[in-house]
Amino acid sequence: MTSPTNFNLVSQPVGSWQFRAPGIVLLAVSYIFLFAQLGHYSLWDDEALTALVSVGITMTGDTSIKLNHNVVAYRNGLLVKDGKDRATPPLCEYLPSLFLNFFPGSVLAARVPFALLGWLTVLLGVVILWKNRVSPLVQWLFCAAVLGNISFFLYFRQCRYYGLVIFLSALIVALYLSSSISRKRLFLIAVLSVLLFASNYLSMMVLYACLAADYLLWRRKEIALEMREWATLLVPQAVGCLLIALVWNPLNTSYGSYLQKNTLWDRLTMFWWGWRDMNQCEFFSGLLLTAALIGGIIWKDRWLIRGFFAGLLYTIALAAISPQVRQMTSVADVRYFVPLIPLFIAVQVRFLSRLANHSKILVVVIAVVAFGTNLLNGGPMLTRGFHSTVVDYLGELFDPPAEPYAPTIQWVKDHVKPGQSIAVYPDYMMYSLMFHAPHAVYAWQLTDPPPPSLSDLPPIHFHGKEAPDFLIGFGPSTGQLIKDVNALGGSVQYQLAEQLDYLGTPLYRPELFWRTFKSVLQFDRQSQAIYIFLRVSPPIKEN
Repeated sequence: MTSPTNFNLVSQPVGSWQFRAPGIVLLAVSYIFLFAQLGHYSLWDDEALTALVSVGITMTGDTSIKLNHNVVAYRNGLLVKDGKDRATPPLCEYLPSLFLNFFPGSVLAARVPFALLGWLTVLLGVVILWKNRVSPLVQWLFCAAVLGNISFFLYFRQCRYYGLVIFLSALIVALYLSSSISRKRLFLIAVLSVLLFASNYLSMMVLYACLAADYLLWRRKEIALEMREWATLLVPQAVGCLLIALVWNPLNTSYGSYLQKNTLWDRLTMFWWGWRDMNQCEFFSGLLLTAALIGGIIWKDRWLIRGFFAGLLYTIALAAISPQVRQMTSVADVRYFVPLIPLFIAVQVRFLSRLANHSKILVVVIAVVAFGTNLLNGGPMLTRGFHSTVVDYLGELFDPPAEPYAPTIQWVKDHVKPGQSIAVYPDYMMYSLMFHAPHAVYAWQLTDPPPPSLSDLPPIHFHGKEAPDFLIGFGPSTGQLIKDVNALGGSVQYQLAEQLDYLGTPLYRPELFWRTFKSVLQFDRQSQAIYIFLRVSPPIKEN
């Protein structure tokens, strides 16, 4: 591989402590950042959905959404066909099932495989630096850039596809940029690409749009593939991806109609949102990345220009095919952009390595500011103001804040008998309770008529057909809960059984604009807490 810096000639022996120290420090601290307090938080909404289907895999071997007396029918069975999740690429559900099979109900078992992939991604970067004999200065810059990118670690700490797509994308690109490409290596790239497709269809398609453009503009001048080599790369992918798509195909579920709701203006808006919100979530340092582009043009640095072009094309392609519906939100689905984090780290480090030719002291100062604070992201102008996310994250690891699921789950375990039913508001928050307290029946996920494959379920699963034993309202959604109870008629009555004085909104998602690193203690207890109601009259069943 062509060395990514101007500091590939080192004065220390490559086996010396001075040469190895940055990588060793990075691996050690990354391990802490990835695994410390990994099991503290309950699985939040999307995590719980993934883990519940993984539980279905441990029971049936397939992505079943029927779990004994419960069913995982997200958005009225949006992802379901024939009682199985057939819209979600399956690898992110099969991977944690290997661990949950031995440790059922364990949060750590659900998250550990993805955290391990995070550590392997860091190891991949360290190995590349060592293999290319990159100087200790640049290694320390890389160390600072990685450890300062808290989003990188947060996405690997989730039981979701994020860690898979970051790791697989980084590994594929590393193999693609190797100094020589054998047929064995091309076959390995093909296998990894199929795994990426099985992790997230968008990530694989967008990555290959970028690789195709990069090959046409740059790589084919370095290494030109022959027909047999193209066959080795593409045929296994075509076969593997086709076999996966024949089974897990969102177009064969209700999710298919969900993908056709954006105009061209919506797509342009989401392109802008992507850059805006990646900067806000500190995937990169906005001013530093801009300076890297300018520096690349001035210095005619092929790697800086090539890297920035790849990031630009990735965001264009993703905006063009993203399933996000613009009218339903005001922020980008930045989770789709997470494979770009290693790319942005590499571009920023290369720019600083070039700048160090002029002033090493200046580079150290810029690195501390860019990777240790959000100042160069426009910190004072952002909603959260100027701060250090690294400091915030360290504070969270030492003293993790409270979250709404844990006390609610404990209450359910203490007060709800096996087989009693619960309706949860908002409905997507029921999945965390379903994973952690599966003995209850979680009601009212479906409307009537249901998807054909779910029509045989008991009435309790259909909204309004049978009154549940308990109602749980998280925060403001309790208002809708009360309206729905009133719609049942006066013969069904509930009384407040418990008010849990925790903020009813989970604030520990990986997106920085939806996350807090400290407990929120000041909130309206009358409307933003957790409210649990008990039915005090017999259930009403539809005639």
